[in-house]
Amino acid sequence: MNSSELNNMNKNELIKVAKQLEISYTGTKKIIIDNILDRRKEQYIIINQLGDAGKDAKTYRVKLGRKQYAMKQFKPRKSVKKIEDEVELQLIAAKAKISPVILEVNEKYKYIVMEKLDKHLIDIHDEKKISLDHQKQLIKIYKILDEQGIFHGDPNPLNYMIKNKKLHVIDFGMSKKIDSKLEKKLNTNQPNLTIMTLAMVLKLKAMNYPKDSYSYLLSHIPVETRDKFHLI
Repeated sequence: MNSSELNNMNKNELIKVAKQLEISYTGTKKIIIDNILDRRKEQYIIINQLGDAGKDAKTYRVKLGRKQYAMKQFKPRKSVKKIEDEVELQLIAAKAKISPVILEVNEKYKYIVMEKLDKHLIDIHDEKKISLDHQKQLIKIYKILDEQGIFHGDPNPLNYMIKNKKLHVIDFGMSKKIDSKLEKKLNTNQPNLTIMTLAMVLKLKAMNYPKDSYSYLLSHIPVETRDKFHLI
């Protein structure tokens, strides 16, 4: 149930939703929509915060009925337009099966609800090592993002999470659509594979991961680039 979907409903459809939620359905269309959004917000029970707070949002584990989800609560200063842009890109990535599915967008209270993943990539290994399988999945994610026309833009290792052994990319707050202007600026038509791979390796190196723990990622970086960034 998204804010945009509610706005596209006629009044009779909204009244039906309001009755299902057992709330008031009198007044204007806007009043009914506000009542629905208010009730949806009230129905979620926050269990705990997931990960560290970001610049523009905090993410919580929430409960609705017997099921648990992840709720990304944006700060009041975050514009609705930027939230919509982020949602649009994550929806594309989710359709490509590389990101969590978004279940609800509440523009009034500025939050999105999505499926909850299990663990961060860097938390599943006892030692500082990214498995070969997960390195291959990272490269696959970068290639799919390029194919879908999305530049993720944030190489933070915490933006990769596991569910049922499958890697997902999260947090599209810095993402942009890939167009000719961006390709010209970044000098590549594969910015995720080219830039995100390099940035991930540099992040892992800064975190003191040994070179053999990201060797497959390194193999996708041109020799001259590896030499430039002292990755040889």
